[in-house]
Amino acid sequence: YHERYKNILSEMNEDIKLKVRKDLKLTENKIIVFAPYTLTNYGDGDEDKILNGIQMIQQAILAIANSDYTESISYLNVVIKLHPASKDLPYWKKWMKDNLLNFTLIQKYDSYALAYASHLMVVQSSTYAIDGIVFNKNVIILDTGFTTCIEEYHSHQNIELVNSLHKLMNRITFFGR
Repeated sequence: YHERYKNILSEMNEDIKLKVRKDLKLTENKIIVFAPYTLTNYGDGDEDKILNGIQMIQQAILAIANSDYTESISYLNVVIKLHPASKDLPYWKKWMKDNLLNFTLIQKYDSYALAYASHLMVVQSSTYAIDGIVFNKNVIILDTGFTTCIEEYHSHQNIELVNSLHKLMNRITFFGR
């Protein structure tokens, strides 16, 4: 791994996981992190695919909240992690309020610690997937046209590329047990 990950890996321990849970007021249950792409497209992707990925994430979060697929995932700690430079925080706050969701929404937090503490990461068009891979986490990447920077990791056993809500929920249910 890149030298920066070697240093970060040496700093991660169980205390980091406890700190994340305390900071974000999470229960002892498994943590699933959703990392959506920004709604403000920077011109580096297909807008329809980006919007489709965001909608898949929203539908998956609603399914977990409503136990639409199985009660086995309704207990998950859901964290929605926005990119630090994203301007989408008001949008996501309104979406959560409109849907009566009481999940954790963060933008500025130690992303390495969060990835380390998570059990599963659902990532859309982001190199944040690499952090999960480095920490040997289960990573689901939404196939929204952004996979070139992680191609070398595709053979990793804990990574999956999905392109439908059905497959996404199937994998969340599988990894969330």
